[in-house]
Amino acid sequence: MHYNTVVIDYGHGESTPGKRYTFTDYDNLECKEYITNRMTAARLIRSLLREGYRVYDCVADRHWVLKDTPCCWSWKDLHQEDVPLSTRVKRANKIPKSFLLSLHSNAIGYSNVGPSLNARGGVMYTSPGQTKSDTIAESIYEAFTKAFENEPVYMRRGDLADGDHDNEARFYMLTKTWGPAVLGEMLFFVNIEDAKYLMSDHGQDIIAQGYFDGIKTYLIKE
Repeated sequence: MHYNTVVIDYGHGESTPGKRYTFTDYDNLECKEYITNRMTAARLIRSLLREGYRVYDCVADRHWVLKDTPCCWSWKDLHQEDVPLSTRVKRANKIPKSFLLSLHSNAIGYSNVGPSLNARGGVMYTSPGQTKSDTIAESIYEAFTKAFENEPVYMRRGDLADGDHDNEARFYMLTKTWGPAVLGEMLFFVNIEDAKYLMSDHGQDIIAQGYFDGIKTYLIKE
């Protein structure tokens, strides 16, 4: 099935607690998830618009158009504050013939400060059961597997119990949206190698391209 619009959700905001990590064993380098999510979103939105696809931003509550994204456009031009999950879902559900892509990166533990942790890799999430979301998530997984072939990061194996690589969870953004919805936990911001990749321009270019290649098959151009 094809869709007219991709709804982009870049999770968390500057004041969201717990979504950053300071590496005590790497000169107190700090990785902030709200920034890396927006770095990905800005690149992905611009790539989609350049190719003629429609993009709705459910955090800022706006349809982006190419003239609003000049060459110097960056994550700082996106909405910076967190928006309640219920509000984002209501906004997403008003867009007909669309699917949701929620952009995140992962963490383990409860501390915002400490040494680099061992968890690494990217994973796609969908709601439980076989739905239209699963085929989109699998396409994204395959695109990232190719994109990461020569990179210092990788995709996690995922849950293959139902024949595909997505993990299933009852995340609010996945269960309350009416259309297909995929949530990407792209790398672990509590691991120094993943964090450095997330904060780099090169890494963000690859990540945005992975999402683009994974979803474009399901979108109709304007």
